[in-house]
Amino acid sequence: SIDREQLIRILAEAKDGDRIPLLVTGGSMVPFLFDQRSLVFLEKDSAYVPKRGDIVFFARPNLSLVLHRVVELREDGTLLINGDAQSWTEVISPDQILAHVTHIQRRVKPFSVENSFYRFAVKLWMPLRRAHPVLMKPFFYANCLIFKLSRRYQAKYPRR
Repeated sequence: SIDREQLIRILAEAKDGDRIPLLVTGGSMVPFLFDQRSLVFLEKDSAYVPKRGDIVFFARPNLSLVLHRVVELREDGTLLINGDAQSWTEVISPDQILAHVTHIQRRVKPFSVENSFYRFAVKLWMPLRRAHPVLMKPFFYANCLIFKLSRRYQAKYPRR
């Protein structure tokens, strides 16, 4: 596990095209990314132009690091950003973006965020943004229960 300063140093030293794996922490991106179970691959790219639906890794003015989705490209050049499990948004400028997600790994094999099934799911999900907290409550609790039960099972029957 790397801390915030190490991650900033790694991103600062990365060259265009470098991919940096990052374990997701927090539940703001459920159902697409899961706390402590999803691994994303961040790519640093100085020529990157954000698109609606992309997941970007950015620094807030208070220097906290966040992984959220681009909801809207605004006429003034700023971006409206939102976590998939949240209803509120925030506005950032493109220069706050440190990297963008190119691949997601949930189990064994990573998949590209350009995958047609993934893009289709994002297109279905995005118009429901205002209803996300209501839609996510039953999903979140069921998911937590499954995760806790799987942890208990793994503790009781560890792999050899």
